[in-house]
Amino acid sequence: MRLDYYNLKNTNCTCGQCNWTGLGSELEPGEMYLNDCFSECLCPKCGYLIGTVLFPTFEEVMEKGSEEEKSRVKERIEFEEKLKASKLKDTSQLPDMDSAFTMVLTESEEGEERYITFFAKETGKHIWREIRAYENYERLFVLVEMFKTKYGALMQGFEIEDVAKPYLYGDCSWSALKKIDKMMDELNKDK
Repeated sequence: MRLDYYNLKNTNCTCGQCNWTGLGSELEPGEMYLNDCFSECLCPKCGYLIGTVLFPTFEEVMEKGSEEEKSRVKERIEFEEKLKASKLKDTSQLPDMDSAFTMVLTESEEGEERYITFFAKETGKHIWREIRAYENYERLFVLVEMFKTKYGALMQGFEIEDVAKPYLYGDCSWSALKKIDKMMDELNKDK
């Protein structure tokens, strides 16, 4: 059964297992699936799954949410716009390099904004930075491909500083970590 996020508390519910009846406000929270944007709602008597509730979209929050929720959505939209604007779009935005180098990924800060920052290990030359986003390792794969296109054999290795790893990796899966390891092995195979 699909339950409506904003009407859940006042929804009449019945358990198909033990026949408990009551309001959605009495349900117990079950597993939360952040990537799939829903949460389980369980019977408070026997723990049986009564239904799932989808997290509201930005549009639904702006229509039905509290002022605090609306404010958070506006902040998120502003962040997404800044993030998009900060992204590398074309290799022509990257500086030319004269000699072989090892690319290093770290974090940097300017004002209240935090960035993932790339530089040449040997010279410290700044290469690129983007606003950081939690668990944004998929973006790293895109950037590395762009770096390989621009620099080819000049980019002779790749390192990720420890300070950048927690936010970059986030709660990523074991398979995602394996993909990152594979990418690192390929970039550093001649070292």
